[in-house]
Amino acid sequence: MKHQLQAVEDKYEVLEKISEGGMGAVYKVRHRLLDRIRVIKIMKPQLVADAEMRTRFTHEARLAGNLRHPGIAQVYDFAIEADGQAFLVMEYVNGFTLQQVLTRWGPPSPAFNIEVIRQVLDALAYLHDKGVIHRDLSPDNVMVQQADKGQVTAKLIDLGIAKLVGAETGLTAEGSFIGKVRYASPELFKNKEGIIIDAKSDLYSIGIVLYEMLTGKHPFGNTDVSGYIAGHLFNPPEPFRTSDPDRKIPTDLRAVTMHALAKDPDRRPSDAATFSKNLKVVEDHLEWDDKETERILLRCQHLPKKAGAGDTKEDLGAQAGKSAAAEATDLRAILDRASLESHSSGPPGILEPTLAVPSGKIAGSQLEAHPGEDRTIVLPTGLRATPKEQKKSRMPLLAALASAVIIVALGLWWTLGRTIPAPDPGTVILDAHPWASVESIIAADGAKVPLPTDRATPMRLDLEPGRYAVTLERNGATRALDVDIGSGTIIKRSATFEEPTAEALLASLGVERNAVQ
Repeated sequence: MKHQLQAVEDKYEVLEKISEGGMGAVYKVRHRLLDRIRVIKIMKPQLVADAEMRTRFTHEARLAGNLRHPGIAQVYDFAIEADGQAFLVMEYVNGFTLQQVLTRWGPPSPAFNIEVIRQVLDALAYLHDKGVIHRDLSPDNVMVQQADKGQVTAKLIDLGIAKLVGAETGLTAEGSFIGKVRYASPELFKNKEGIIIDAKSDLYSIGIVLYEMLTGKHPFGNTDVSGYIAGHLFNPPEPFRTSDPDRKIPTDLRAVTMHALAKDPDRRPSDAATFSKNLKVVEDHLEWDDKETERILLRCQHLPKKAGAGDTKEDLGAQAGKSAAAEATDLRAILDRASLESHSSGPPGILEPTLAVPSGKIAGSQLEAHPGEDRTIVLPTGLRATPKEQKKSRMPLLAALASAVIIVALGLWWTLGRTIPAPDPGTVILDAHPWASVESIIAADGAKVPLPTDRATPMRLDLEPGRYAVTLERNGATRALDVDIGSGTIIKRSATFEEPTAEALLASLGVERNAVQ
């Protein structure tokens, strides 16, 4: 058998495939001479062929290779071979990702979560002191393993898109955002020039991770890409009173977590060390279970094997190029039109423009390859294009994307059983100035839409595509809104109610003006 990565296989014995995603495959290997277990990350050949992706991979290797911290997986070797193959040799962590812990065990105790997150924050403090921002934190990028006397050790295992402070804004120079949308900070989606992503972006992301580890839920629900972006930009996190109705999470820990999830970076903890100190105050009042780590990791050992794991005889280079179709979601509209500073009359943070987000589908085989994985995706933005320019630049944009992501249309068609999926719902945000209640929403066929108990504006609803007649009411006055919702879109409709005059207000109270003079 011809081996495309001969340099790797001469030095390492492949033991098993750990995972495979949109960027490449990760293998557990043994160094033949040193008899040491390592991890090899092999980038897909078609991505290595792209100059930008090759530069990004080289950047990760150089950046990580210069870091020495017990909470960061060490890089030992890196190479891009003449035939275009690229690989990265890293420290092997004999443990499980936080995503695996959540999937198999569920939310661990608050004490366990605080200990893990504080160790991650210690690693982040080290990175930030070096001027490095991680920008891609998620439960998939943190591994835990058992230490002495029932303790737990946490490590960051991926610095794929880490950047030096000031080197780049949230969007790349090409107008794209790369990262895991579920855990991205609001500022990563800002389309203003001069916005620099700093350490507080990482604190927001780790706040999302902490919330998930505590509750087993994402603070913005189980939604799609557009829903997560909308949540990061203007929706409040789900309050703990609903995500933790049994009050298993201490009040102080709730407050510390919500502090990290502030939309405004200036309202978050000042740095990773401060975030950690705030958690330490809570931790001092909790009891540590010496057996919990052992129980969690023992349970995780029974996780089902990932698709392709253990398939070690096949050529490594070929394996790295064989993953399922990567998700490519065109979010041009949401990032072109969305403005973080709303000019509406509603409360701060509500977006005025329509946010059109075509829904993306992922091949089922890829989901099986990494259950629960939130893939790193490329979001084309076209921020500098006018509407006319957008039409002209669409083909070059798609051509550029083709070099970074693989869209396997036939694979998706086959995976979905060659059926036409039902259209995704759209989202409407109803608002009023100064405020109002939603009286009714009636579909084009006359059907009434069920409304929540709290009908006060602003209200966010997911509705099937179509036209709706909305009635808002305030102090007996009504306003009618016509809403046309498309599949996978987020739109906002608002109405203005005039403030009553003093005479009208007194009259509504049954008081004559002369009586108060």
